[in-house]
Amino acid sequence: MSETQLPIAGLIKIACIRSGLDADTVTRILTFALGLVDRHAAPEAARRLYDAVPGSEALARSPAAGPQKSGGGLFSGIMRGAAGLSGPAISEAMGAADALKKDGVDRDTLSRTLKATRRAVEFKTGHDFVGDALKTIPGVGKLMGAD
Repeated sequence: MSETQLPIAGLIKIACIRSGLDADTVTRILTFALGLVDRHAAPEAARRLYDAVPGSEALARSPAAGPQKSGGGLFSGIMRGAAGLSGPAISEAMGAADALKKDGVDRDTLSRTLKATRRAVEFKTGHDFVGDALKTIPGVGKLMGAD
C-alpha cells in the first residue's frame, strides 16, 4: 500500500468518527455510494478512486452494492424513465436514500457522511478522487456529497 492510499477499512473508521454512526451503517452507506459509482461514473474516474482506496472496488461490486429501488411514486417513475443518462442514476440514488432512511439515516446524515469520506480520501491522497468520480454521474453528485 502506498502512502497516498487510504484502505477502505481506514476510510470506514474515519467516517464513523466524523459521522457518529456505527461501522455497519457507514459500510452500508459506502457500499451504496460505491455501487452507484461502479455502475454510473466514468470508468477512468472510478478506476482512480479504486486505486486510491484499496478494497473499495470489491465493496462496489459486492452483492450488497446492487441497485436499490426507490419507494415508488410518480416522481420515482418519471426519474427512472427520464431521457438521458441521469434518469437511472438518480432513481438508483433515490432508492439508496430510501433504503438508508428505513435504517434511520436521513439525507443530511448521508450527505455529511459522504462529504467526510471525500475529505478523508483527499487529505490522505492529496487528490479528490471521490469528488472526481461523483461529478461524472449526471444529476447525482450533490445528493452524494459532491460540490
